[in-house]
Amino acid sequence: MKKVLKVFIEITNYCNFNCIYCFANHCNKNSIIMPFNKYKKIIDDLSTLDFDLSIILTGGEPLFVDNICEYGKYARKYAKKVSLGSNGSFIPTLKQEKLDDIKNTFDQIYLSFDSTNPKLFEKLANHSIEPVLKAIDILNKNEIKIKLTPVVTKYNVEFDSIIKFCEDKGIKKLRFFWFIPREATDHSLSPSEKDYEYMMERFNNYKGDIDVKIDRYYNPPFSALIISPSGKIVILSDLERKNTETIGTYDNFIDNLKAKLEQHNS
Repeated sequence: MKKVLKVFIEITNYCNFNCIYCFANHCNKNSIIMPFNKYKKIIDDLSTLDFDLSIILTGGEPLFVDNICEYGKYARKYAKKVSLGSNGSFIPTLKQEKLDDIKNTFDQIYLSFDSTNPKLFEKLANHSIEPVLKAIDILNKNEIKIKLTPVVTKYNVEFDSIIKFCEDKGIKKLRFFWFIPREATDHSLSPSEKDYEYMMERFNNYKGDIDVKIDRYYNPPFSALIISPSGKIVILSDLERKNTETIGTYDNFIDNLKAKLEQHNS
């Protein structure tokens, strides 16, 4: 059985949210969209690896890109699973034809949703919760699968309220991403060890039927390949996801990645 290589491809750096924990907030805010021909080369190169590919198209906000489904359809040629990572705010503006296209292209949507409390949500995202709530109802109506993906900072150490929200909305998958500061992000946002112990206690005692995960550590380089719209390709090079290692650009990353994967397996 092949191992899974999870690849996060940032199709654009544009985002209409301004989340306080997002490392992209400290980067160049000029809008960049990954050229489709470069994207195809990335997918083609990844297909030469002896792995089952799980491709997540993200950003920024990928629904800012009009032809995002074309990106997804090309990934489906080779990937075992293709997902879309979104904040959801554009979904209420989409026509039914586009919603049908999303449903037929992506296996699920990773939906950023950091708190059930509207005021706290706005503090974290610098954006209203209302369009995201509408988006969830629209996705459910269209039977588009949702995986809720809160990022846990010191401000939103929530478990029970998020679980109840998922139960109320019929969301079956929930993955808490533990905030890990890197690059220029604000280290003061980090949750404490007591916060982690609390979350793990609630997680271990949870007996419901929602598929719940808490991601604090990764097993690099698997689940840790990030490709930016500007062409830089990095892996998270330690278990705690604090450090990144550049392995190339669109044009020259694949040999370096193969060497890194072989080194990891040796």
